[in-house]
This record gives sequence, structure tokens and C-alpha cells, in this order.
Amino acid sequence: MKRVGIILAIGIALGVGLSLIRIALDIDKDTFLVYYWMVAIVLLVGAMIFNVLYTKKYYKEMYRAVDVLNQGNAEEYIAMVSELEQKVKGKAMKNLFRLNLTAGYCDLKQYEKALTILNELRGEKLRGDMDLVWRLNTCCCHFYLGNGEEGVRWYEENQKRFKEVQSRGLHAGNVAILELFYLIEKKKFTEAQELLEKARVDWDEPRLKDDYQFIEELLKLKQ
Repeated sequence: MKRVGIILAIGIALGVGLSLIRIALDIDKDTFLVYYWMVAIVLLVGAMIFNVLYTKKYYKEMYRAVDVLNQGNAEEYIAMVSELEQKVKGKAMKNLFRLNLTAGYCDLKQYEKALTILNELRGEKLRGDMDLVWRLNTCCCHFYLGNGEEGVRWYEENQKRFKEVQSRGLHAGNVAILELFYLIEKKKFTEAQELLEKARVDWDEPRLKDDYQFIEELLKLKQ
């Protein structure tokens, strides 16, 4: 939205400037309007193309970083995303990279750092998948930090939304992890054991293996 405002401000300034030029050079109004709209359209289309290419460039860099994280190189991932966050312009894109940093810190088991960033993002206008990831990661950090009551509260408040993505999509395995924590906190150990066995088959991404191992040990400890 900020970038759109800048484009509009430039358009208004350009319009005022061209109008002054028309008056100074005594250019016919109809002729001036033809060229005015031609220039305005060219500038607007150019600004839109620039915005698309700019965003696409940074998303491409983000996908490269995600590949690094999926290979188990969380520290390199954090360095890459931190650099992108410093370079990118626009609050929405900066928030995206800050949110993505929390995945790296979670992989390094630095949940306090991750939760600090997530708390800083509270109140920001996170939409769609960004809002979902913010809720998932916040809930996960509370469980891993031993904040059981807070983890349960987050899970129950967002359970309907989490369930909507559990049977499909990128975050299904992460939702299963949260449900396992939730069941253990509720002392539903048999259900947790059954879900753990199912989750290991249904969502077998390498990055989830440590989560399953941690939950297995937690389940033995709690029973």
C-alpha cells in the first residue's frame, strides 16, 4: 500500500508540473491532454511492471533460502533471510522475511528468539498464509518452551483454522505436530500415540523427524 501511495503522489506531482508547463508554453488544452494521458499510462504501466519484477526477484531469493533450510542448513538460511530483510523496501516484504526468520530459529531450537520476532509482529497486517504461519509458529514456540497453558490456548483459539489445512497443503505436518502437543497437554496419551504413528507416515518431511522424536520422548515422560 505504501508503494501505491508513492506512485499516486508522483502522478499528482507530475500532473501539476505538466499543467504548469502547458500554461507557460501556451499549449492547446486538447493537445496537452492527449499527451498527458499517454505519459500517465506509460508511467503507470511502468510502475506496475517494476513492482511485479521487484517482488518476483525477492520471492525468488526467498525460495533459494528455503531450499537451503530444507537441506538442514538453518544458520546459512538465517544469514540469507536477514540480508534480504535488510535490503528489501516496503513494510509488508520486511515483515515476510522477519516471519520467515522464525523458521530458521525454530530449526536451531532457539525458540525464545523466534518468539521475540513473532511477538514483534503482533498487530501487523499479516494476511493469508503469513497470518497462518504466524499463528502456527507462535503456538509451536509456546509448546517447545514449556508454556503448556499458552500453547493450549493458542491451539484452541485457532483449531478450526489449523484443521482446515491439516489434510492438505504445505503446513499439514506442522499442524499435526501442534495437535500432538495439545493431546499430550490434555493427557490424551493413547490418541497422541496413534496420531504420532499416523503422522510419521502421512507427513514424512525430513525437517519433521526431530519434532517426532522430541514428541515421542515427551510422550514417554508424561505417561
